Amino acid sequence: MITQIKMAVALLLFAETALVAATSVMELGLKGDGQTDDTAALQQLLAAGKLELDFPPGTYLLGTVELPAGASLHFSPMARIKVVPAKIQELKGESSKDLARPLFLLKGDRIVVDGLDAAGVLETTDKDQRGRERLAVNRLFHGENVADLTFRRLRAVLAEKRAKASPTLLYLAQCRDIVLADSQMENLMHGVHAVRCRNVSVHGNRALYCNTITTFTDSEYLRHYDNWSRCVIYQCVFRGGSPDPSRKAPRVPLGSSATVIRGLDPTQTNYNAHLAGTYDIQISNNYAEYGRTLAWGNKGRDVIFAGNISRFMNDYSYGIEGCENVVFANNI
Repeated sequence: MITQIKMAVALLLFAETALVAATSVMELGLKGDGQTDDTAALQQLLAAGKLELDFPPGTYLLGTVELPAGASLHFSPMARIKVVPAKIQELKGESSKDLARPLFLLKGDRIVVDGLDAAGVLETTDKDQRGRERLAVNRLFHGENVADLTFRRLRAVLAEKRAKASPTLLYLAQCRDIVLADSQMENLMHGVHAVRCRNVSVHGNRALYCNTITTFTDSEYLRHYDNWSRCVIYQCVFRGGSPDPSRKAPRVPLGSSATVIRGLDPTQTNYNAHLAGTYDIQISNNYAEYGRTLAWGNKGRDVIFAGNISRFMNDYSYGIEGCENVVFANNI
């Protein structure tokens, strides 16, 4: 009797899984033949409410794709994306120099991307208006004011680093509830760059020759754990304002080395980024070698470094500047 009940439950679970299984994009009109531009076809599917999508083996030519709320993209290990540079959108950031060219633009909450292999995507070049060569895509994902985002088993590996022009895997501004997990990155600028975000979890990732896995700026609630890196300059950085105004006055207010104001908004009158802080940081059970530091940050409040292993660094293993309520425990 118990065995029959277990079998019945298993059948029900299988039936439920089958009902919500992702649909192959090739069955819905994408070609994936490496020659046909699939950008418009994919965008139309998403706009029509086809949100659970599976990308079987093939090569998909894409420009910038806007992902709506609830989009869930699942990629076969043999699925590849080839960039159509003319179809990549260019977005202006907070500064005139900050021009984002994302492949995927996050336009809603509850987005999931699993298994994407970006080999070649972040190495494709085109030319700017002055005829200078540049990366066609400098951010794989870009999102602002969205929530509940999950990125798993991504692979963003470049053949070589492009100094300051290296791309970022995931850029987020004023977002919350974010997961980047079990992903591989090489020769990137940042794995995730979070600006004024809340509740970010970065874990189980592997990185080589990057600037950072995590850059956490003026944000709250970070869990950075179980990551591995080699030749990564800073595996994790949490950045608030400058803790040393003596070197940067008058741009940094004099006497502000210990001043942190929570919830600063760049649209506020007299906004000064150097008065911002980062809050509730947990950096635990990570391994790093041959970098500058495993983790470092400034103007952090309530920070824990625990259970990390760091070796062969050319500066120090863990560092803080202008922080309060910091715990170092059981690190090697």
